[in-house]
Amino acid sequence: MSLPKIVDFPTYTTTIPSTRKEVLFRPFLVKEQKMMMIAYESQDMSSIVRSTLETVSACLLDKDVRIENLPTYDIDYLFTQIRSKSVGENTEMSVTCQECETSNPFKVNLDEIKVTGEAPGEKIIPINDDYQLRLRHPSYKSIASRQMFSSSLTATEMLFTSISSCLDAILTDEEQVLFDDESDEEIITFIDNLPTALFNQIQEYANDVPKMRYEDTLTCENKECGKPINIALEGIQDFF
Repeated sequence: MSLPKIVDFPTYTTTIPSTRKEVLFRPFLVKEQKMMMIAYESQDMSSIVRSTLETVSACLLDKDVRIENLPTYDIDYLFTQIRSKSVGENTEMSVTCQECETSNPFKVNLDEIKVTGEAPGEKIIPINDDYQLRLRHPSYKSIASRQMFSSSLTATEMLFTSISSCLDAILTDEEQVLFDDESDEEIITFIDNLPTALFNQIQEYANDVPKMRYEDTLTCENKECGKPINIALEGIQDFF
């Protein structure tokens, strides 16, 4: 007799933040947890994101949802909901006091994490009489295509690649030119030649894109210190 394959697992519902669509999901299995552990131990952001996408895709039972096209905050939120029902809603973390360098443990209830942000899912910005620029909420697919997970990027390069991931298309009366079809060099050249005022509008939109965020304030456990510690976690990389 061969070993049985266990397929009996509970199912849950949650709501995708960007679309407000209710979806059905299951907890992750040991093989998916193992994949996530290996990715986390590597501390390689591209591996963490790839394993996160694969886990969400496997656990989401509504197969009509295009995972690769969802904004980053949708993926972050869905994974958090899946993890909560898989290994528990609380995750243990620590923060170092900036005053005395004491490590302070704390717990985050994953069910209390919210998605915050005000930028619309799509925004059209006029460039001139002939062209318009369409912006979008970035997906992990668009971020990966801009090589944002490279550890060699400077802070300025990260800013520009973050902004470029919000660029969707150039529109005219007759056609649209998709940024996803253009090379990184062409996109960089386009951004470099933008008027400062237009660039600032794009940056403002990028800054306002919704994010999964958790905020709290702790008191340092070091009795000789006792300073308040402000905690601000943002995006999946801060939670796992």
